[in-house]
Amino acid sequence: LAGTLELSGGSIAQNTASYGAGLYVNSEKAELTGGSITENIAKYNVEGEENRTIVGGFGGGVYVAEGKKFVLGKSTTESAESTAKATSSSTSISKNSAYNGGGVYVAGSYDESTPTIFTLNTATIGGSRAGNNAIYGGGVYVDMKVVSKYNNEGVFLEDNYYPAKLIVNGGTISDNNTVDLPEELKTITLEQSPSGGGIYCMGTLDISEAKISNNTTVGFGGGICFTNKSVEKGINNFTLTITNSTFNNNTANIAGAILMQVQGEGSYNLSDCTFTENSAKMQAGAV
Repeated sequence: LAGTLELSGGSIAQNTASYGAGLYVNSEKAELTGGSITENIAKYNVEGEENRTIVGGFGGGVYVAEGKKFVLGKSTTESAESTAKATSSSTSISKNSAYNGGGVYVAGSYDESTPTIFTLNTATIGGSRAGNNAIYGGGVYVDMKVVSKYNNEGVFLEDNYYPAKLIVNGGTISDNNTVDLPEELKTITLEQSPSGGGIYCMGTLDISEAKISNNTTVGFGGGICFTNKSVEKGINNFTLTITNSTFNNNTANIAGAILMQVQGEGSYNLSDCTFTENSAKMQAGAV
């Protein structure tokens, strides 16, 4: 998909691909203000014999490419990042599956000037008996891009980190889950157990008036897993802001509602949020 796309109804269903099985957003901006993306599968392969790697499996419902913008649902406020024109109040991404980002995968950008942004307005990712699933980020996976810098002689200088961003304005993320590793992946060294039933985020979160409920994971962060643990030195430009939102009945092994596990410096801000009936098998039932 290139150019500008506006979808206001219908459905995208039962498709397969390695990246963005339902919709691959490679336009300046794409808007889905009605209809559904459902039952799509982002397939992955395990390649190599000694150094085995996982190829594909990103974005069962939607893949938002580097530096692009995707808006889901009716806009409740006018802003520079969300100008959707509503034609339907029923907009959903459900029953999709992937390795990363069962519902939506948001790629990191190549520079600070063109961040990748996914805006979730009054729409639903998941839903009762309609959740998405993945190994990481059952509902949404928000990634970061690592761009290495070299001098003119080809000598490595430094790594730069460019996180993607998720904005939620009144949306719902519910009934999504992470699944256990299949047998062919259990021999590959992983940074973390399957985590982030609702959201797995290595980028930036700005959430307001959201409902995050009934998400589950066998690892960390039933509602949200916010982490950059896999980044060696951490980053100094992460932010997590959540206001006027509810977290209900999310479950995990550790941190039923939200896991915050980062290196580097950044900011956390949780205000006027309600946490009820979240649970963890080991520790941190809520946060």
